[in-house]
Amino acid sequence: MSLFAGPDQVDLYHFGRGHTDGDTFIVFREAKTLHTGDMFQRKGLPFIDVANGNGSATEFGSTLRKAVAGIPDVDIVMPGHNPTPVTWAEFVDFSGFYNDVVSKAQNGKAAGRSVDEVVAAYSVPDEYSDFAAPEQSLRTTVQYVFDGQ
Repeated sequence: MSLFAGPDQVDLYHFGRGHTDGDTFIVFREAKTLHTGDMFQRKGLPFIDVANGNGSATEFGSTLRKAVAGIPDVDIVMPGHNPTPVTWAEFVDFSGFYNDVVSKAQNGKAAGRSVDEVVAAYSVPDEYSDFAAPEQSLRTTVQYVFDGQ
């Protein structure tokens, strides 16, 4: 959906569940700027509101991939809880980082490992070294993936 026209145009995108079931990406077209809300909160694992917002750890990654593929012509990204804007490339890296966590959780579960074993074995890949995966946040995300939430 788009609001206004010309230099004031704002484009709104919804690609599916993530932090909640109503996450909207907002693009200020003239400024080539994206506001992600809680779909990209900081350079670390996100809070996913499974209990009250119908969020989904398992769908969060595909929603990010759709945003990366479907939002054109953005240079600046404003994360939801970070006062410092980042580049589009850092948003793309966040998608890769998050999807790596989900993939490792899914692979661990398929291999018969426990949540604790997956968490203990996880380390942030070198290409995402500027992203944080604190143990409790990682444990919560992995547990949601194991639970299919």
